[in-house]
Order: sequence, then C-alpha cells, then structure tokens
Amino acid sequence: MENLVLPPYLERLHAALMVVDGAPVECDGHTLMVSTALSKAGIEHERVMGSVSNQYGTFVIAPHQWIKIGGYILDYRLRMWVRILSGEIHVSGAPHGIFINNDAHGYQYTATKVLAPADLSMQVLNFMTDGFAGKLVIPERESEVVCDG
Repeated sequence: MENLVLPPYLERLHAALMVVDGAPVECDGHTLMVSTALSKAGIEHERVMGSVSNQYGTFVIAPHQWIKIGGYILDYRLRMWVRILSGEIHVSGAPHGIFINNDAHGYQYTATKVLAPADLSMQVLNFMTDGFAGKLVIPERESEVVCDG
C-alpha cells in the first residue's frame, strides 16, 4: 500500500486524535469520544457499526465501530483488537488512523448500521476516558481549495 496523503484538514485532525490515542477505551468508547467532539465542532461525520476482516479470512471482528468523514475512515482501535485476537506479529499490518477503505492494508470494513452522532457531556466522557476526552481539541475546518489540475 502506498502512503496516503491526507487533505490538510484531516492531517490536522489526525494529529489531534493522536493526542488521545492512549485513552483506555475500546472502539465504542473511542467513537463516542471522537463523535461528541466532532459534533460539538460542527464537523459532519458518521458513527458506523459493522465488521472488519482481513484479506486472508483469518481475522474478523464484529461488532466494531469507527467514524467516517466523507470517503475516509477514522479507526484508532482496530490494532488493539488485532493484538488481542491475532497476536503482536500482525499488529503492524492493521490500519490505524485516517485512511480510505480501499487503502486499509488488506482489511475490509463492512458497515451494518450507521449510528447517531454522539453528544455526551464532558463530565461523562472524562470519566469514561480517564480524562483523555478533555485533551481532545478538534481543529477548525477551514475552506480548502480543490484544484481541478
């Protein structure tokens, strides 16, 4: 897989999300934290539930949750599940961060349900995330000029 060059806004968002990557939450808690922050910042997104499988059919996780913004997937918890279910040797091949589904390192995301955007209180989120939610600052989304080349 080639390295994906993200649009500038998604690069800034990825940097912000890496600040809270160590939050002690699984995929559901992580998507609740991120979705709430995106909602409060006015960023359109989808919170998705489904399954993720690898191209060899040796790994399937369901249910799994992730976030979609446009054609991009935001998933910062799949590697955790790969480590638990398949071992450390497979972790580096699993996607982590922001990417396009077709660019997911041989993993296929299959949505089964779009969940409502989250809107939890900061008090609840900080309790759930051991204070990590308070460290998440979503960057402002500026108008980005798209050139037709």
